[in-house]
Amino acid sequence: MVSDRLIMRAVDQMLRRTQRSHVGCQRSNGLASLLTGAGLAVSITRPLFHGFFAIVAAQHTESTATG
Repeated sequence: MVSDRLIMRAVDQMLRRTQRSHVGCQRSNGLASLLTGAGLAVSITRPLFHGFFAIVAAQHTESTATG
């Protein structure tokens, strides 16, 4: 789940208050930033189900890949 939509930000806040194990939802661009910060190159950011979910795919860049 991602919090790109306003309704999902509200759902995220409700889940944070009612479920101890809920760690929170990120926006899809925030997930991409986390992956980029880890040294990966984001290749796909694709919303699913009208923006309630997202696929963010990343791979090692040539400078960070070891082999």
